[in-house]
Amino acid sequence: MAILSAWLAIGRSGEIAATPWEGLEWDPEHQAVFTEIRQSKTSKVKMISYTCGSERHNCWFLALADYLVLHAPPMWGAHKDAWVIPELHAHNAPGSAMGLYIKALRVRDRGGAAAYSDYAVPSLPDRVSAGGLRPGGCNTLAKYMPAEFIAHSSGHDLKQVGSLYDYIDANRAIAVVGGFILAGWPPCPWGRLCEGPKPASLKALVDTGVDQDDLDHFIDAMFNLDSCSPPMLLCGGSNRPMVEAAFASMIMYHDQRKMAGEVRTVLVKLENMLTADKLHSWGATIRTKFDADNIHLKMGCSTSDTAVATVISALGRSLSESKSETRNLQREISMLRDLLQGVSLSSSQPAAQPMSPGGTPAPASPSPMVSASVPRRTPPVTSPPQSMPPSSMGPLLPHNATGSEPRPNLIGLGADLGDVYASLMARGGVVPSTLASGDRGRCKLLLQWCNAMATSDEKKLLLPAKVS
Repeated sequence: MAILSAWLAIGRSGEIAATPWEGLEWDPEHQAVFTEIRQSKTSKVKMISYTCGSERHNCWFLALADYLVLHAPPMWGAHKDAWVIPELHAHNAPGSAMGLYIKALRVRDRGGAAAYSDYAVPSLPDRVSAGGLRPGGCNTLAKYMPAEFIAHSSGHDLKQVGSLYDYIDANRAIAVVGGFILAGWPPCPWGRLCEGPKPASLKALVDTGVDQDDLDHFIDAMFNLDSCSPPMLLCGGSNRPMVEAAFASMIMYHDQRKMAGEVRTVLVKLENMLTADKLHSWGATIRTKFDADNIHLKMGCSTSDTAVATVISALGRSLSESKSETRNLQREISMLRDLLQGVSLSSSQPAAQPMSPGGTPAPASPSPMVSASVPRRTPPVTSPPQSMPPSSMGPLLPHNATGSEPRPNLIGLGADLGDVYASLMARGGVVPSTLASGDRGRCKLLLQWCNAMATSDEKKLLLPAKVS
């Protein structure tokens, strides 16, 4: 968390140590976190951005998620600041502490820490230090951006070049580009700004029917958040979307990290909260939206690919919306099936018939679930079935209108379901496009359900009901 934050800040090694939780600001337009850092050498303030990464090892939101799982945020109090990384801030020389973090990752026989030998990075040079983060970041951006853009992220002055950029208030738009390039994403075309990446989002799960309150409960339990935590991290807080993006990133990368054997402590806690099947399905759902939202960067942001990226992104959003609508229809079908089963059971078990004062059976009152105009179900007879008289509701078989043949008008949806079904079938089983989207969905559901019924008796029970 500390090393990645310092890399994205392109700052001097210890500057991120003085970042409080209230100093982080979620930007809904750029879908990134911005913060202002006071430069230790010049005492000037610069703005930097923390974005999602192109993969799990350079994603700041995933690093934040792991950090919150393993380190509960400090208690919130107005009398003192709550630092994002208090362990670094408490050090007398945070720059030296950052250097120790990096040197510990060298191979052990070249000065690395024994406790981190399983995570050693052989490519680290013997003389590596935290002082290389700032020039390394500047050199990386110099390959993809003009110096005028780099200065907004690095904090350098360009007074000898001119004072133009002292008057351009585009700090966030430029800072986000430098941030996502350092996070591994393909750069914008030379000299241009472009849209930044969108982090993993829980909206993909909410659209499929997952309850937001359940997700909030999982987040608070996973990240050790309670009423004593910084309020901007809690439900309704200004940085709650940042916390949600961190949790979504953790779910999205769960399968990859489990296969690689990474962050076992984090994965164990996550799997104790959610089943493996749910983590797999939720991760795939979040990944689908993540890929669609960031197709513009994966295609390189070139002018020729912009239209294609827009179309693919729109298709991805359409697919997500279709999945949401399908899930809602499945829930409605399940509710209607349960209702039908309850009606069938109640009608198959006739209640004791009341007696009139004269000792003769009293006439049964009509059931609120069955219309009096429809005959009650009778026990099956052994004789061959007789042909039924024509129905007053009209033909129930499909009738395909041709040429100038008149097509029947769809009656009001407040009528009996049987009449609506008959009218739809008279139109060839086609739902009119003039209906509202919700009414079209209910008519489609009616057709699917009626056509799937096993017996005509079940239809008789359904058709007198009202459309709700």
